[in-house]
Amino acid sequence: MFYQLNNMRHIFIILLVLSTVESSHSQSPERKIDLSTYIKNIESSSLLVFNYAEDISLDSLITPSSESFDSKGYAAYLTAQTGFIFKALDAYTVLIIPKKISTSDTQFLDPIFISNILTQGVFVNKDGSTNITPSDFGILAGLTDIDVMQIVQNLPGISSVNEKLSDLNIRGGTQDQNLILWNGIKMYQTGHLFGLLSAINSNATQKVTVLKNGSSAFYGDGVSGTIDMSSDFGLIKKPTFDLGSNLISADVHSIVSLSSRQSLQFSARRSITDIVQTPPSKNYFNRLSQNTDLTTLDNEELFKNERFYFYDLSLNYLYEISNQERFQFNTIYIQNALSFEEDFMSFPNKRQLSSSLKQKTYGVSASYFKQFTPDLNLSGLLYYSSYTMGGVNNDLLNEQRLIQNTSVEENGLKFKLDYKINPSYRFKLGYQLNETGVGNLEDINTPLFRRYVKEVIISNSLINEISFISKDKRSLFNVGLRANYIDKFSQFIIEPRLSMSHQLSKEWGLEVLAEKKSQYVSQAVNFQNDFLGIEKRRWRLSNNSSIPLVQSSQVSLGFHYTRSNWLFNFDSYYKKVNGITTRSQGFQNQYQFSDAIGLYEVKGIDFLVQKKWSVFTSWLTYSLSQNEYEFNTLNPQINFPNNYSVEHAFSWSINHSFNAFKYALSINGHSGKPYTLPTQVGVVDSTIEYATPNAVNLPDYLRVDFSFRYDFKIQSDLDASLSLSIWNLLNRTNVLNRFYSFDISNQIMERNSEALGLTPNLSFRLRF
Repeated sequence: MFYQLNNMRHIFIILLVLSTVESSHSQSPERKIDLSTYIKNIESSSLLVFNYAEDISLDSLITPSSESFDSKGYAAYLTAQTGFIFKALDAYTVLIIPKKISTSDTQFLDPIFISNILTQGVFVNKDGSTNITPSDFGILAGLTDIDVMQIVQNLPGISSVNEKLSDLNIRGGTQDQNLILWNGIKMYQTGHLFGLLSAINSNATQKVTVLKNGSSAFYGDGVSGTIDMSSDFGLIKKPTFDLGSNLISADVHSIVSLSSRQSLQFSARRSITDIVQTPPSKNYFNRLSQNTDLTTLDNEELFKNERFYFYDLSLNYLYEISNQERFQFNTIYIQNALSFEEDFMSFPNKRQLSSSLKQKTYGVSASYFKQFTPDLNLSGLLYYSSYTMGGVNNDLLNEQRLIQNTSVEENGLKFKLDYKINPSYRFKLGYQLNETGVGNLEDINTPLFRRYVKEVIISNSLINEISFISKDKRSLFNVGLRANYIDKFSQFIIEPRLSMSHQLSKEWGLEVLAEKKSQYVSQAVNFQNDFLGIEKRRWRLSNNSSIPLVQSSQVSLGFHYTRSNWLFNFDSYYKKVNGITTRSQGFQNQYQFSDAIGLYEVKGIDFLVQKKWSVFTSWLTYSLSQNEYEFNTLNPQINFPNNYSVEHAFSWSINHSFNAFKYALSINGHSGKPYTLPTQVGVVDSTIEYATPNAVNLPDYLRVDFSFRYDFKIQSDLDASLSLSIWNLLNRTNVLNRFYSFDISNQIMERNSEALGLTPNLSFRLRF
């Protein structure tokens, strides 16, 4: 380890020397550059941040100033040099406004953003939410390319105990309790390589909103949290095109102008894992195949020819019908595929059999916005979401074939009427209709068995929300009410929402959040070797009896303090989730095959501290939580730790930007998740006898990541970047999961799932 650290120190010194050499090639103030480039240079060399609408084009040329200013100085200089109004909101934030738009129209939005930034491209909002702009996110340790789901995990209270991006645990909840939206489409698949990578292409995502509590009444489902992603790319005048590749996948992204009022955005990505084997692809496959049919088949004569790959496509069309009307069409397609073959080498007469697993997602949405008056607007959304997962598992030894399939189809319709009563009050009224169908198929040839079940639920929701902002912009109050009607159960569910913040002084702020939420779609997790043992989750609908509606209540109190480039943010919260089942929690102990209904309670705090210097940004997050189950019908009838309980979690990151060079280093750690030991007796009636559930914990998790990026120009209109990342720099062995099963001799065997080891990656990108 000391040898590795010493080498990294030498590498870091070399990179700093290179960056110093690069600084000698700084731009001459007499040469004109794009306004957007100049703004990025200001942001990278100072604490300032420029906020502006996506449809503002900053491609005009400007002569950079040889002087450095504060926010007011830059606002005055750029207003005089350009056709925009640059307004200094505070010491760190500058708002860019087209001159044709009255500044009074933006006053309602001014207090939304707290001036302090977690890091470039991440904003803490006064309503309790967090906004992320992936394109502005400078660099993330451990990754060569920006990944939306990895960024989200940098926020306190959000983690993944199994290191899968598709299994985010928001304040102790399971991943099926998260509402994931992409341009209004509810996503039932968010991972590539069956969860190890994000399936959402960050190039096609311009804005991400993360809500852990106090969400708007216009968000249904997601009793644990909401991640809302949108492709709000706006009209453009100058086409953009970029392509790149790393050692896992290659991608392309482009935004073109079809006319003065129409723009088109296209993104595509495909893995190279089935074409060439690289060090990261080998590591990912080894991580993916642990404790599955691919590694636990005991007969050494079995030959396997594994192949796995993924790809995703997205298309966004924008039509600015008029200055008051806007239409946008979005579509996305995601696929994962895995296959392998089985054959007995010593029995040539035996036929070769193939097993395979595929995940597919298709979604489409159309949104419309109409502004009737400066104070009244209407928006609507229509969407369709489809997810299928199918597996064919052939057992050559027992001549058995198992076919399993799970599918989800959802249609949604939303309307929102937004009326600004006066500069302080805003009233919103909405309606949402959802139809969700879930089907599950199981087909076995020996013994002959086939079962297919499909269920449908229709829900109607009425939404009412009112917002208040004080004249001095120090107080924000938002209260909402969502009334859901589930036709299948003839049941009304009332969900109040609240977010309130008040600026106590120039430095201190107070925040109170509360909400009640519900959802009727959840997952059953099976840890037998179905679906090849890799993806064991099946979506299912509530039946209001053995599978109840999942309902949550949550309240939190938070404070933030900002002064002298410091940000301190503290949240304390309590969350209770009712209606969970043992099947949805992924037990691998005495409760694995139990059917019980219960709840879990989480009490915790989330803490963040950040400091900004001229070229450095560093932040530390820490979460402390107590997360326990309560299942009254299980024996013994005692509360015990949640399967996803992480008592302590922290992350520390430091980013350094120097001219064209960017570096990032992070340390991530958390307490080991709980698991259950067998008793000393071990086996009773041919089954494993377990001790007290979740009474012991895995070893603590610790990971160090590093990334480096160099941006440079090949030609005046051709930019390039070269990135290097190292995941788990110290190559530490981290155990993510531990359970027990019988081996071929009917002896109890301890099985461990380990995290990724040292995984380097390299990428190269071109931007036209």
